Amino acid sequence: MRTYLGKTLRIFIGLLPIVLFVSAAGNNSPSTATTIGLNIICVDSISRADISNWYTFTLNNAGKINISFYSEMMDSNQDLYRITVYNASNLENSLITWFIKGYTTESNITTLGLPQGKYYINIVSNGYWRSWPDYRFIVSYTRTDYWEKEFNDNWRNATPIELNQQYHGAISRSNDNDWYTFTLNNAGKVNITFYLAMRDNNEEFYRINVYNALNPDNSLVNRVIKGYTTETNITTLGLPQGKYYIRIESSGNWWSSADYGFIVNYTRTDYWEREVNDNWRNATPIELNQQYHGAISRSNDNDWYTFTLNSAGIINITFLSERMSNNENFYRINVYNALNPDNSLVNRVIKGYTTETNIDPINLSQGKYYVKIESGNWWSGSDYKFTVKILK
Repeated sequence: MRTYLGKTLRIFIGLLPIVLFVSAAGNNSPSTATTIGLNIICVDSISRADISNWYTFTLNNAGKINISFYSEMMDSNQDLYRITVYNASNLENSLITWFIKGYTTESNITTLGLPQGKYYINIVSNGYWRSWPDYRFIVSYTRTDYWEKEFNDNWRNATPIELNQQYHGAISRSNDNDWYTFTLNNAGKVNITFYLAMRDNNEEFYRINVYNALNPDNSLVNRVIKGYTTETNITTLGLPQGKYYIRIESSGNWWSSADYGFIVNYTRTDYWEREVNDNWRNATPIELNQQYHGAISRSNDNDWYTFTLNSAGIINITFLSERMSNNENFYRINVYNALNPDNSLVNRVIKGYTTETNIDPINLSQGKYYVKIESGNWWSGSDYKFTVKILK
C-alpha cells in the first residue's frame, strides 16, 4: 500500500474514500503540509524515527471535529505516536496533544469545537518507539454553531452563546479552561443546567464559575460537579442587565475529555435579587407589598435589599423557603435603618423545616431601610421568596 512521490491514490471502500500518501520526502513542516479532506480515511506511515508528518485542513464553517486514529498492535505498550493539532494562526500553542500507545489499535481523540479557519495536524514518533506499518486517521467534522470555539481559554477569547440554547464542549487537557460569554438585555434570573455522561468514579471532575464582566476576577457562583452526577441544576442567580462569563474547567483532581453539555436558562423578571448585592452599598431596590426571589449561591453569600418608607408605618416580612433535609439554622434575616447599617432592628433565624415565616410587625419611621438575608450554620442554594408588607 504505497504510492510514488508526488502522487496521490484515491480508492473507495463502499462509499468511504481512502487517500494514500507518501510523506518521507515531502510534508515535514507546516509550510509543506499535505492537504487532507474532512470525513475521509487518510493512510500514511512513519518510516524513520526523525520523520514528522504534517497535514492541513480547512473549516469553511464553525463546527466540531474528532480525530480517529488506527494502527497495528505493536510488541510494546510504550507511547508510540504523538498527535498534535494547531490553529494555523497560532503554531506556538497546540489545541491538543495526544499520545498513542503500542497496544492501542483505535483511538478517538477529544472532540474539539473550532471556528472557521485553517488547521494543522502533526503526527510524529514519540522518540522511544517507531512503527513501520501504515497508520490511518479520519478527521470527522460536523457543522454546528453550538459547540465551544477553541481557543477559549480565557475571558478575552470566550465563546459567545445564546440564552436558552444547549451548548457542548470538552476539556481537552488537564489544564484546559473553557470560557463562554452571554449578555442580558434586561434584568432577570439565570440557571445553568449542566449535563455529562457518567464517569467511572464519583470524584470531582468539573468546576463551574460565573462572573460579571465588570469583575471577572470574583465569581458569582462556584460549583463542583462529581463524576456520577449526570445532570446538575446550578443555583439560580438574579442578575442585572449586562455581560457575563462562564468558566468550565477540570476540578484539578480528575478530568475527562468526554463531551459535556450545558444550557443557560433565562427568564426576564424585575422581581429577583440582582447580584452582586453582597453589601448594603449594592443592595437590590425592592417595592413594598411585592414578592421577591433570591438564592444563597455560596456559603458566604449575603443578599442585601433596600426599600424606602415615605412616611412612618408598620411593616411585616413574610419569608418562604423549601423544606430542607434537616432542621438546622439555614437562613438569618436582619433589618437595618440606613442611618445605622451596623445595628440590626430585627435578627431572625429560619430553620430548615420551616417553609413559611412571618416576622413580627416592626414600627418604622420615614426613611430608607435594608434587609439582609444570609445563610445560618447550614446553607442551601434553593430559591427563597419574601415580601415586605406595609400594614399601616
